[in-house]
Amino acid sequence: TLIRSTRADHSPQFSPDGNQIVFASDRTGNYEIWIADADGKNQRQLTNSEKSKGSPRFSPDGKFIAYDAQATDKTDVYIISVNGGESKKLTESDKNGFLPAWSADGKSIFFISNRSGEDQIWKISAQGGEAVQITKKGAFEMFAAADGKTIIYSKGSGKAGLWSVGTDGEGEKPIPELAEVGAWRSWFVSSKGVYFTAFATQPPFSLKFFDFETRQISEIINIEKSPLLYYSNLSVSANGKKILYAR
Repeated sequence: TLIRSTRADHSPQFSPDGNQIVFASDRTGNYEIWIADADGKNQRQLTNSEKSKGSPRFSPDGKFIAYDAQATDKTDVYIISVNGGESKKLTESDKNGFLPAWSADGKSIFFISNRSGEDQIWKISAQGGEAVQITKKGAFEMFAAADGKTIIYSKGSGKAGLWSVGTDGEGEKPIPELAEVGAWRSWFVSSKGVYFTAFATQPPFSLKFFDFETRQISEIINIEKSPLLYYSNLSVSANGKKILYAR
């Protein structure tokens, strides 16, 4: 075990340089964003407010963390420095904004919002401003691919599979090879491919890797305990040598 407490610890993400881990924890009684060294040591709390926070993601340069925070009426996307301090509220709407994902160049943030009537991917500058709708056929959690041209996403609500769409909103389509991914929040996009926990009705669960170049899927390891059902639980270091898994 790398990070644990008597409360919930989940939604881990490696920093781009592999030296830090950001995660969500309710060990103080409220869900806050925490950061730690890659070995699990030096755990420290970044946020502190009454809002329940989650889904943290490092910016590509490792200097900032985007996350969502839920108040009584709605959820919004925020940005905070890895050194802490004041958070910046990014989304301004009477509708929800959640599950942020940085663009490959770090200049934009994609997020989910129901401001068009149902949950879709939207894009906003990391400096704030007007948001632009990307998908039109439904979306949930996402990662921006390293090529800067593609977003890979799930549709949530128990729907298996992953989809891709251009960062310009063109070409929404399923990824045929990844039909067994997606209902759990147990998948991660690296520069070389997609790591995911394959569906199974009971343990063991197979952790697999889909290679972008070869379009082939290989098995990495079997896991005896099921992944978390409601929270993000998988991350891989940039060099592909370490896997974070919350259970």
